[in-house]
Amino acid sequence: MVKLVLTLVLIILQAVVDIHGEGCTCTGSRSGVNVENDQTPIQYVVKYRTLQSPLSKTVQEHASAHNGQVHQVFHEANSAIFSLTPSSAEELHSLETVLSIERYVEETEDDAGTTSAKATKENGYDCGRVWIPPGVFKMGAEDKWIYPEDEEAPIRTTEIPPPGFWIDKCEVTNGQFRKFVKERKYLTDAEVYGWSFVFEQLLSKQWKKIHLESVQSAPWWKAVPRSWWRQPEGNDSSVKGKWDHPATHISWTDAYYFCKWKGGRLPTEAEWEYAARGGLEQRLFPWGDELEPHGEHMMNVWQGYQKVQPGRSHEMHNTKADGYVATSPVATFPPNAYGVHDMTGNVWEWTNSEFTGMRQQLMEREKPRLPNQSPTTTYRVKKGGSYMCHADYCRRYRNSARQGLESDSSAGNVGFRCAYDNGLDW
Repeated sequence: MVKLVLTLVLIILQAVVDIHGEGCTCTGSRSGVNVENDQTPIQYVVKYRTLQSPLSKTVQEHASAHNGQVHQVFHEANSAIFSLTPSSAEELHSLETVLSIERYVEETEDDAGTTSAKATKENGYDCGRVWIPPGVFKMGAEDKWIYPEDEEAPIRTTEIPPPGFWIDKCEVTNGQFRKFVKERKYLTDAEVYGWSFVFEQLLSKQWKKIHLESVQSAPWWKAVPRSWWRQPEGNDSSVKGKWDHPATHISWTDAYYFCKWKGGRLPTEAEWEYAARGGLEQRLFPWGDELEPHGEHMMNVWQGYQKVQPGRSHEMHNTKADGYVATSPVATFPPNAYGVHDMTGNVWEWTNSEFTGMRQQLMEREKPRLPNQSPTTTYRVKKGGSYMCHADYCRRYRNSARQGLESDSSAGNVGFRCAYDNGLDW
């Protein structure tokens, strides 16, 4: 028996759903609906007993009969979000087909800051999901911060169609990825190819003594043999004690199969950017335009300086003012207004969107010749920047920033999160 719970930040739902094969036996008690004098429509979560298909038609009929409006239907859990007056809600609640009705409680921006998700052993190092409502926003940027070769411009009006989507509150953690690998006996691309890119300052003394191939324009990224998600800096390293950190050395292909296993998918670039903006219009960061409002660190990025002369020399110093030199535990920093953490900084995140343009051509010329790598692969968009980003060299820790990366490539600052078409735990 798998206990299936609607994990909605925006919904408080008391019913528990037990899944038995194809059928659904729902247990829970009816909870009374308080009828208020004010008959302004209010949003409710309506929990049904098992209904005949199509569920959506039944829900629509109930809504029409009670002068209500349906906002979203959750087919697998026989649930829906209604807008109803309190008196209509009580009428609907009296039906035998209705198991329970609960008030839809929308988390405010203030609430979002006090209900931060955490990834712990108790929850399988999984922060859960949050629903992102549909809407229209201005995607991209045309300001002084952009890189023309990344093609952030022009600003374009983009729609996230109804009913919206769900997205992981946090990046996928080492703990979550370990479960996937164990269950599926999965080998990542980094393991198959036998190497992955590691930031040179994170390498042990032993690895620093060895000549390693590197990226021409970014020689601080070394192609280290036997580096993969579980040993991120080579075979003398480990993620032990870092199960709540984002999984890294993840290729797009690895991320795709993980999300599929979890019943989800990778977000599109538009979905990712829309979720990152948290309802704010054309702001640099998920919280606004100021990098460190009131002196507070809002994300895990490089602190100090990066003096880089591409192809010639580089000098980098990280003061660790935000507390980290590499990855940080997910949800260390405050969420945005949608309740999503770490959309900028910490690790780059894969999207499902293909990347084309000038940047792809540059990367094709610069990539080192390494063993076992496929000669041609699709480039995918990654978003959000990482712990390596700094205004001196890589100011890509912004909502609109983007880069392309080969779908079978991996590095110590690349991870992901999943999107879903429903909010059900799998």
